[in-house]
Amino acid sequence: MHSGSHAGAGYTPQNKGTTDTVSSHTQLSPGPSLSVLGVAGSSGIMYPLFLGSNNDNQVSPVLDASSDVQSDAMEDIIGSEHSPAATSNVSSDFIMEDSTSSGEGGSEGHGRPQNYRPTTPPSFFSTNTGDFTTLDRVDGVIDESLLDGDDDMDFDAQNAQKETEADETINGVLQEYMADILGRIKWQIESHGHPDCYANGTFWEHPKDPPFALQASATHATGVSPTELYHLDVFIWLPDRIPGFSSSFSCSYTHHRNLSHNGWNEKPIARQVKRLYRDYLLLTNCWICDKKQGGCGKSFQETDPYIISQLPHHFQEAFPAILAVHAAVDKQLISLMHTCFATCFGLEPFAALMQEMCYLDHAHRELLYLAAATLSAQFHHPRPFSKFTNKNCYAGTSPSTQYCRAVFVDWMHAYRPYFDRVIAALPATVVKGDHTFGSLQENVSHIVINPFEHLPLLLLPEEPKSTFYEDSDLIDAACDHLLSGTYASKTKLVVGFALCSMGRHDVPESGGVHMIQIATGGTVYIFKVTHFHSQASLPPNLLALIMSPLVIKVGEHIQRDLSHIASSWGLLELLKILQDPFDPHYIDLGHLAKLKGAVTSASTNLATITAAVLNHCMVQEDKFSNIDWSSPSLPDDAQEYRHEDFCMHQAHGYNK
Repeated sequence: MHSGSHAGAGYTPQNKGTTDTVSSHTQLSPGPSLSVLGVAGSSGIMYPLFLGSNNDNQVSPVLDASSDVQSDAMEDIIGSEHSPAATSNVSSDFIMEDSTSSGEGGSEGHGRPQNYRPTTPPSFFSTNTGDFTTLDRVDGVIDESLLDGDDDMDFDAQNAQKETEADETINGVLQEYMADILGRIKWQIESHGHPDCYANGTFWEHPKDPPFALQASATHATGVSPTELYHLDVFIWLPDRIPGFSSSFSCSYTHHRNLSHNGWNEKPIARQVKRLYRDYLLLTNCWICDKKQGGCGKSFQETDPYIISQLPHHFQEAFPAILAVHAAVDKQLISLMHTCFATCFGLEPFAALMQEMCYLDHAHRELLYLAAATLSAQFHHPRPFSKFTNKNCYAGTSPSTQYCRAVFVDWMHAYRPYFDRVIAALPATVVKGDHTFGSLQENVSHIVINPFEHLPLLLLPEEPKSTFYEDSDLIDAACDHLLSGTYASKTKLVVGFALCSMGRHDVPESGGVHMIQIATGGTVYIFKVTHFHSQASLPPNLLALIMSPLVIKVGEHIQRDLSHIASSWGLLELLKILQDPFDPHYIDLGHLAKLKGAVTSASTNLATITAAVLNHCMVQEDKFSNIDWSSPSLPDDAQEYRHEDFCMHQAHGYNK
């Protein structure tokens, strides 16, 4: 990933207006996303937690003010000298956490002092939520490319802090707008128990579209007014007021007592959430663990992770924002950041893009207003449209590069473990993923396809004499020829023995026996035995060759192959012979290599044994695994397989 030195590098964003920014040292709490919530450590790293819903009768983890758990991940970015204690001059000592330690909020709202509490390192507790576990800490190294150009995180923190503090309050037109909406919502709740927008099936309260707002204002005595064009969408988050859904929330701090309503926020009434082209406002109310009812006195916003975690998962997923101390960011904007930053569209051009989108929206609204004012003959000199940066009117904001960097870095630190889990669970030979934080460089077991490719290739001798028999009489005659020498001299005959099976060679074949391969010093015999299903149907000399103690059968997984023959054809006597460890009629190459000290496991495959014993690399092509040995006619690959397999057994049989 590249930050911006390529795409859009020639354009320097103009720092017009003010920005909603977040310090890199602040806490970032992700919006609930299908049972994934988050809290943050004192160093500003967000820790996601898997929280249950009240349908599961599960209890959420809590923050322990006495915990000493502290993340070192951010120190990898800004240096150990910039610990939370050392950076108090650039990072607020208080966090806006939707829970407070004071129960004095009153019924009509919470001022700023009650919405903030001292930063305390959290303590994490395990939760029983299926296959998920709570992560105690997240340590990681940020890819340097994310910080190209201006990688001074301390500098970013100072600028983000200054820009944010200038925009902490919503005042002027927006304050009046929100006061009007809040008054209407209070009346609607008192009248029929829920906001009207919930009855209409939406969380949103939208202002009038500009043409209708301008048309309505033209009928007033003051003439066409641009005021309503400054209004923002409002997301009303009061899940306990949803029709047909009754829910009581419990406190996670003391004996899980039920919480009580504790009024509304006042300064500000709603929180501004950053979106791509135009922000929106997040309106919620407050809850308290009432001391009068034996509670602990702590108060919560309804956007608090502990509150949201008690909702059903589909309500958790409906929450649209990711909340931080001084920043509230729409989830879709974070997804857009992730996509852009992973495709070489870096921080600086992304911030410039957002700034341009915000100013274009302002210009478009101004154009609509001027067009409507031109048609109005009542006033020749309409009032001017608000400037983008006017706090009391339009109150526009656009994010800086420092803002985008701080938000994305904290978000990626929190969600990186889950990206790693997804990538690790993918079955693949070549894994491609988001390398923003070097996820595939740590805690990954890299698979080496051929560990012996550095050895010289094992050269096969010229093709030996190969005979293929399918007719029962011909198979019987060939076996009689092999046995004739042993009967005459009473000497033992060593042959290479293998079954030609479908699929992997280290997995027992299901079904009957299809092909038997017997290799001698100069000849390899291939017997197709698909049509034999019992001992009575076998050629007598083939049965004698398999059962004879004078024929020593050598091969890979030879005992498994002989057991498969015995079970397929009902050879009970052969099963007894295989169970006798003192008089074996076979030699397994894996066991032999282990006894010789060449390998450590008797189940080692033939390629590894070849490398260990012969010090050569053997190539086994997967195309042989797909040969259907039971088919009436065999392809050319079968002939090649017989040649290579014969040579392997010959090499091991005469070089052991």
